[in-house]
Amino acid sequence: MAEAIISGILQHGMAKPRDIRVSDPAAQRRHHLTNEYGINATDSNLEAVADSDLFVLAIKPQHLLDVAREIKHSVVPEQTGVSIVAGATLETLTGHLEHQSIIRVMPNTPAQIGEGMSLWIASSSVNEEHKKSTREILETLGKELEVNNEAYMDMGTALSGSGPAFVFLFLESLIDAAIALGMPASMANALAKQTLLGSAKLVIESSDDPTKLRKMVTSPGGTTAEGINIFQTMNFEGIVKSALRASYEKAKELGGTK
Repeated sequence: MAEAIISGILQHGMAKPRDIRVSDPAAQRRHHLTNEYGINATDSNLEAVADSDLFVLAIKPQHLLDVAREIKHSVVPEQTGVSIVAGATLETLTGHLEHQSIIRVMPNTPAQIGEGMSLWIASSSVNEEHKKSTREILETLGKELEVNNEAYMDMGTALSGSGPAFVFLFLESLIDAAIALGMPASMANALAKQTLLGSAKLVIESSDDPTKLRKMVTSPGGTTAEGINIFQTMNFEGIVKSALRASYEKAKELGGTK
């Protein structure tokens, strides 16, 4: 995700390569980032954070405490930290960093191709300039939405964060089902992927909601109605609700809000 952010910033001309510094403990990774984007890569977190307006925490949750201990005495009040650390709340971030100006972001994997959905919230100490910069950065990854209630972050984690995996699972099932009917795998892949892409574009561009679009496709007594009946008989909607609830509860647990 960090690389997607770097790429988006540079592609949209928001900064020059010389203005971006990153830290990574892996020499191979630093070499890749320097060669690919021309940015400054170091193994020092302190060096990466120094003199920046915004610094981004793109690390695994289990590394947050150690990184925070390392950099907290170097962070100054004029800086804003932007965190994409999964599950880390504003309270956790401000506490570990001993710094009040923090933005928490929940991006998702389609951000890697500029089609992501990023939900974000800023602490009350973040100034409007840094909020504007963060919004512009997130727009390079796709769509963004600022919220003022952190409870929505866990809900968003379940929906747009875990959602792509749910969609991929459904796509897998469609492909496998078509192959089970006797369709060649390459054909099943092509038809299923384009069906998913076309359906997503249609629901975005149409003025009709998903329910109306579904009903438009579902002729009484037809093939679609027969398939929909199986989904409803097997409580498809209930399964989706249970999956989303489970992801939501896990997000709260990981963030310590449960």
